[in-house]
Amino acid sequence: MSTLGGPDPVEGHTAKAFDAALSDLRLQIVGMGGLVIDQVSSAVHALLDGDAAIAQLVLSREAKEGQRAGALRRS
Repeated sequence: MSTLGGPDPVEGHTAKAFDAALSDLRLQIVGMGGLVIDQVSSAVHALLDGDAAIAQLVLSREAKEGQRAGALRRS
């Protein structure tokens, strides 16, 4: 609360920054969920069809996404 009786501008800034960070986190989680769905679908396709090329693609994407997730945890 401001000493003049009005709303504290710092409080508003903090709330907006928090909301923006929460929104960004939500978008990242939704994006990662989409990647998980794609990975599972591709892995099942590779398994059912015995397609080693698709299986290798899934494994290579898994390594990349694991690195990305690790970077998100550290930020």
